[in-house]
Amino acid sequence: MRNFVQPGETLTVAAPVGGVTSGQGVLIGDLFGVAAYTADATDDVEIQTTGVFDLTKQAGAGVTFAVGAVVYWDATNSRATATATDQPIGVCVSAAVNSDTSVRTLLGNIGLAGAIADLAADAATGAAHAVGTGADHTHVAASTLKLAATSADQLGVVHTAQGTWDATGGKAIGSYAFGPSLPDNAIVIKAFYRVLTTFTSAGDLATIALGVQSDAAAGIKVAVAINNGANPWDAGNHDAIPDGAAANMVTQLTAARQFLATVAVEAITAGVLQVFAQYVLAP
Repeated sequence: MRNFVQPGETLTVAAPVGGVTSGQGVLIGDLFGVAAYTADATDDVEIQTTGVFDLTKQAGAGVTFAVGAVVYWDATNSRATATATDQPIGVCVSAAVNSDTSVRTLLGNIGLAGAIADLAADAATGAAHAVGTGADHTHVAASTLKLAATSADQLGVVHTAQGTWDATGGKAIGSYAFGPSLPDNAIVIKAFYRVLTTFTSAGDLATIALGVQSDAAAGIKVAVAINNGANPWDAGNHDAIPDGAAANMVTQLTAARQFLATVAVEAITAGVLQVFAQYVLAP
């Protein structure tokens, strides 16, 4: 698209009065992000607008967060709050108790609290919303909310999910969860993956498998070496196992699961990929 400017995950803004330190929350109007480095007031500073961060909260003041609770920002005191009159900035992803000095927060976009309310309200209309931010998200029709309570026949039950695995700085042998959580009872019916940056390892002997946590660790792509003649880890779009045929679908999930990349044989030195999946929710 000719009018595309940038993904928007990192933005350059003028540091507010008092300046900022690396890792500090920055709120400018309705725009919130986390400072990538320390900067004096009015100097340019890059802020990360997506991702999960541990944000400062007041300890010992009765401020607690349950997983899924909206997190707000008090710009005056530069800390996260549970006060609905402050600016909504994201959602808690790890419960925080009264004594904690920080809350782990998935950053959201402008109007997050309203978006959550809209999602619940739209369950009656069948409207759909994007849930999540940045490169990783799921697109969920409001019918998803109904499926939690009923297995009645309905329209609009195919959903999509996208997750990014970034191995730019290298990844040791092991397994890595990434992207959004696919819901409990999801069945992945189709998928493909897109390599944005070609994968490398010391001898190009590393193998990579793609799947979902626990239920199907290699359900999207079986382990294949980087040096395989089919070049499965070179830049470009690549077929995955789920292709619409029943025998190739990822088994019904037994709990909410993220995508999973598994590295074996030798460490990855570089590479970035995205997984795109279609899934349905089975009762």
